[in-house]
Amino acid sequence: LRGNRTVLHVTLLQLRMELIPSLALALRENNTLQTLKIISTSRSGGQAVVQLDVPELKGTGAAHECVDASGICIEGALNRVACATLGMLISTNTVLECLDLSSTGVGMAISAEGEGGHILFKPLCESAVCSLNEVLLNNASLSDKAGGKLINALSTGLGEEDCGYDKITSLSLASNDLGKQFTTALKQLLWSERAPCVIESLDVSNNALLDGFELTLALKRNDSLTSLDVRG
Repeated sequence: LRGNRTVLHVTLLQLRMELIPSLALALRENNTLQTLKIISTSRSGGQAVVQLDVPELKGTGAAHECVDASGICIEGALNRVACATLGMLISTNTVLECLDLSSTGVGMAISAEGEGGHILFKPLCESAVCSLNEVLLNNASLSDKAGGKLINALSTGLGEEDCGYDKITSLSLASNDLGKQFTTALKQLLWSERAPCVIESLDVSNNALLDGFELTLALKRNDSLTSLDVRG
């Protein structure tokens, strides 16, 4: 892949996490590959098929500030390995500011994996050159548990130096199943209990289980937010 100028599509079956750095080296100088398909079988026996648009994510060719990756899951949901590969591809993209991962089912992986929200945030944030600041996770199968894990991971990452989590200033979590666990974690984040909160825009619309009183408490001591959507 490093020297190949003819292969346009590659399918990888059961890609392991420890091989992703090697894949990154292989793709670093490659500007020909168009699609990378990752097929994984989960421990429960289900299959996930994720197809990534390599030039769009790398920012080569016609680069866009906002990339709609909501249709990358052909089958199943975005899992831990696919998240890491996604992060690897955007790591050299200096144009990307908004990544739409709506309807990818990533909430199921966040809920099931021990790393929780880190499986998503860490690969997206660790690049020093990628200017990503907005993540859309609308209708992403975020249960209340997964939502809590996601926000806890963000709070933890903000408290650690040089993790890059502070680049995320806009978060959209509309049309999920967020509830009490989520708002408990949100209070810690918005109150800057672990680290200064940098979230400026938050969309939690159409989460029917959210408690208005608890949400109000979460907002009460925050001074970072400039935009909030609580419709529905």
